[in-house]
Amino acid sequence: MEVTLALTLAYFCLTPQLATLSDSPTCRARLTAMGGHSICLSDQLWKTYLNGTDSPNFCGNWPGKNRVWSPLENSARPKSIHVEFMALTLPTDLHNDLPASNNRQSGIFSGAWTWLKRVEIKRESISQALSSEDRFGVARHLLLAESAQSAAASMLRALGFVHILSASGIHLYAIGLLWAIFIKWFCEGLGFRAREAIWLRRSLVAGCWFYAWLLTGLKPGMLRPVLVVGAQSSARFFGFRWRRFTPLFLAIFFDLMVGIFRNGLSSAIFLSEDRYLYALAVGGGILLAESFRYQAWAAAVGSWILPTTLEIFKRGYFTLLTPLVSLMSVPLVAFVFYPFLLLGTLHWLSEASRIFSDLLECVCIPLLALPNLWVIPKVTFLFSLAIGALFILKRRWAPFILLSAGVIRLAFFWYLNTSNPLAMTASEVHQLDVGQGDAALVLNHRVGEKSNAGLIDAGSERAFTPLAWIEILARHETTKIDWVALTHLDEDHSGGVKTLAQVAPIGCLATAEEQLSSPRGEKYANYLNRLGLRPNNLTAPCVPYPTLAPLPVRSGKNNEYMSAFFIPLNQDSFYLTVGDADIRDEPRMGAWAEILAVGKKRRILKISHHGSKTSTDPEFLARVKPTQTWISVGAANRYGHPAPLVLERLSKLNIPILRTDRDGQLNSD
Repeated sequence: MEVTLALTLAYFCLTPQLATLSDSPTCRARLTAMGGHSICLSDQLWKTYLNGTDSPNFCGNWPGKNRVWSPLENSARPKSIHVEFMALTLPTDLHNDLPASNNRQSGIFSGAWTWLKRVEIKRESISQALSSEDRFGVARHLLLAESAQSAAASMLRALGFVHILSASGIHLYAIGLLWAIFIKWFCEGLGFRAREAIWLRRSLVAGCWFYAWLLTGLKPGMLRPVLVVGAQSSARFFGFRWRRFTPLFLAIFFDLMVGIFRNGLSSAIFLSEDRYLYALAVGGGILLAESFRYQAWAAAVGSWILPTTLEIFKRGYFTLLTPLVSLMSVPLVAFVFYPFLLLGTLHWLSEASRIFSDLLECVCIPLLALPNLWVIPKVTFLFSLAIGALFILKRRWAPFILLSAGVIRLAFFWYLNTSNPLAMTASEVHQLDVGQGDAALVLNHRVGEKSNAGLIDAGSERAFTPLAWIEILARHETTKIDWVALTHLDEDHSGGVKTLAQVAPIGCLATAEEQLSSPRGEKYANYLNRLGLRPNNLTAPCVPYPTLAPLPVRSGKNNEYMSAFFIPLNQDSFYLTVGDADIRDEPRMGAWAEILAVGKKRRILKISHHGSKTSTDPEFLARVKPTQTWISVGAANRYGHPAPLVLERLSKLNIPILRTDRDGQLNSD
């Protein structure tokens, strides 16, 4: 969720840097000011800067607007609120008002900006040349680290096409290997001495690495192999022994040191998943490349085997394409495509991009047709690791191990399939962070009952990308949604079904008959029918939990036909949601919930209508008697939700409040 504030004038001073590029017209280039402020330049303003003849000056008053946004993290971590300054024009020159020492510093900065501007002009010309032929945005991401608004890149990344999408340390390491082979053949043919060949190779590799690093905007992650290889050369020069696992440990160590230097010493540095993933990829690739004869294939295997293990444990899923595509992409992309594109930046870039896109399309589309995304529960993953370890340690026991594992799995499946298929008590509820909208994931994973997953509302169609839905389901160890219940058909409650249906099977969908029979409901049903999903009314055997349908006699307004859902939880607790019901509907819903809540100690109430002032009546609270309230709301939304009146009312009753805009995903367990 994001909101743009009124026009303002702010003073920022930027140190010399290369911009982070994207294909967004409103934020073509992102720069970082002193103090950590992020400044966005629109496409038009960025081109004005690049085409200008005056020396750049980025210290001064910036006219613009503040954009406040909060990422949809859907994790147990507290939410972070980000403020980004959207510049409207370049700053007013303030050099004449600065002290003499600052003027000298400004002159140094101006010289650095002039040199960097030439680099930015080169990067922009490459981006423009690529844009006409780069259909996936992959070549721009690979060469320039330019992010794309399309969700295609993130989906391809999840499906295993990691090394095709972005240049990383493993690409530079592979280029170093390529130059080593080429220089060896070249020098042997001309009769050069070994020492001269080594210095020639190092000079060419260093120049190629620096050029590639400049094009990515001095991306810090590309320095990983430089640091590892530099440490290796230093160790050999001073006579130290270079042990087998040293590259892996050094890659992790350097990443931690860089993180501490940039962000200070905090637990977030040591718990950053991305930091370990990239460090393991580089360290593992170099480790295996040094250990085997066929270095390209060894680097490919090493660059995915450790990150994949971590991703299975952290995310709960993996793709069967990851090993296959890594074996293809590291040798092909790093040894062929990436050098091909780098050379293309010097002359025939558009043609190189077209060939790259055509080859990528030929490779990706057939592979994407395979059933490749697999969700793996952590218990199964640990069980498989234990079996693999036993195979390695005790190969003589292999037949007995396989037989025992098969018997355990068969017994477990029989136990599940002979249990109650529908649970009348859920094990957990997760209020997903969908911004300004509503979506609750209801799960039953208790032993003795068949696993059951459902959704109450699904947020907006724009809330989650297909990949985000995959990650959410995988994190909760499910591959399908058995049922979807909609309180009503407002887009911020029902639109997410359109995206979800593209990536996961949905057993059934139900909402009030009055919602389905409206013009909006008929249009919504027709769309879902094209996706193979037929909406039902609430009388159909779909939702396995208590449901309250709306009264049939109303004025005809859609929001007056609101449904409520009561989810009993274990340990004498429940979760109640009433959609966007207002104070006219709450008495009926409160009386219904009061009967169902008898004997329940922990009572979770999802506050109606994102905390609007037209809801959460004191009489309704007195009937439900919540011990905890949840509010699903977007950060800095334009509606002013939640209303101060509602927050004050809950505070006077000493009822704890959790909010998705501040706390992220809310969890009942």
